[in-house]
Amino acid sequence: MGISGLLPFLEKASKPVNISQYSGCTVVVDTYCWLHKGAFSCAEKLARGEQTDQYVLYCMKYVNMLLSHNIKPILVFDGRHLPAKAETEKTRKERRDTNRKKAAELLRADRVDEARSLIRRCVDVTHDMASALIERCHNAGVDCIVAPYEADAQLAYFSLIGVAQVVITEDSDLLLFGCKKVLFKMDPCGNGLLVDQSLIPLAMKQPLDQFSLDKFRYMCILSGCDYLPSLPGIGLAKSCKFIKRTADDNICRALSRLGAYLNMNNLVVTQEYKDKFMVALSMFKYQPVYDPFKRCLTTLTPLPESERLPIDEGLSPETSLQLALGNLNPFTLVKTDNIEEELNHLRTVYGITSPANKSESLDVVDGSEESVLDQTSLNIEDDADANIDIDHLFGEIDERENQTRKKNNSRNPFSKTSIVNKSQLTPLCGALAKIAKLSTPINESNGEVSRYGC
Repeated sequence: MGISGLLPFLEKASKPVNISQYSGCTVVVDTYCWLHKGAFSCAEKLARGEQTDQYVLYCMKYVNMLLSHNIKPILVFDGRHLPAKAETEKTRKERRDTNRKKAAELLRADRVDEARSLIRRCVDVTHDMASALIERCHNAGVDCIVAPYEADAQLAYFSLIGVAQVVITEDSDLLLFGCKKVLFKMDPCGNGLLVDQSLIPLAMKQPLDQFSLDKFRYMCILSGCDYLPSLPGIGLAKSCKFIKRTADDNICRALSRLGAYLNMNNLVVTQEYKDKFMVALSMFKYQPVYDPFKRCLTTLTPLPESERLPIDEGLSPETSLQLALGNLNPFTLVKTDNIEEELNHLRTVYGITSPANKSESLDVVDGSEESVLDQTSLNIEDDADANIDIDHLFGEIDERENQTRKKNNSRNPFSKTSIVNKSQLTPLCGALAKIAKLSTPINESNGEVSRYGC
């Protein structure tokens, strides 16, 4: 899952943090990462079809830990499969089926420990499991939203429009979608590894004036991603070398000279590979997401007229709303729940309006996904190394963001957590309706102290 070797590659753009330092902020969570880990603890029960809620309890430990630090979590769930990822999904299913068969053989041979290991690998997170967690979060007053397709793009959307200050995930792909700050490997005490998008040029050893987020995407796609496997012999080191050497802004044309740039004369880049490369790029930049303010589908970043997404069908406004609420099975679009939709009522009661211009209302996006890079002045030469004071750079960024956060908090209700009476909590709970209300209550019902003593 993600880009192989990317986190070690981005060491100079990373630092260890504890999530508690983001008290008062909003975080968005790649929830299927938690569900997969939670499923490991009860893999045998799930494999036998037995009833269990251990995976829900596992996820709620993390939710309660965030709430105990006065952090507002928004849990984002995967939706429908993307056609562009069909081969990857097929491979994963075949691997799970193979592991399931091997596990059965090992059990028959009384090799229980080996069978257990394989059972964990073949467990898949189902819509029913996601629904169970959504219901628990709904009852606790915690916001949830189901993405129209991949959670990755929805998480990045909330990051780009300034709704969330941090994205929590285990999938390094999130960085290619444009997330500004991503926390990986978060443990139950809140410790994790934070990657800052504005420091990626430092990790690539590329001067800031020669860097763009697209170049970072090119490098990662070339090294192999979920949408496109890498070419033979191409990993992050070689793809980075190529991207830094080529001056051609037309990546399709530049790919034709990949072998020459890397002294790999036998390497052939076919037109089929180039076409799939461009599809992968469009998925990282323009994937459909749900806008809870306007209650409609949109794209992660504005889709140029010349671009066409490789997605077979669109979703109607009503279908996309019900999917976002968690009322539909993403794969069959059959209604499985009936979470009450209270958007209009809440907007009336609380005077909430959809911002006509996100950049004006949130003060974070100016129409250019590269703008975040302009806010940090880094003098990076090709041979930049450990002499650069990483902690100092992070300190400057944190100070600037603290000032911006104070300025925006009065206008960005997503970044605040309000205290309400317990009697008010029950009628306000409800998936996307909670997102419309733009606040998660923290009180005795959901703000319990971390059980980990951290």
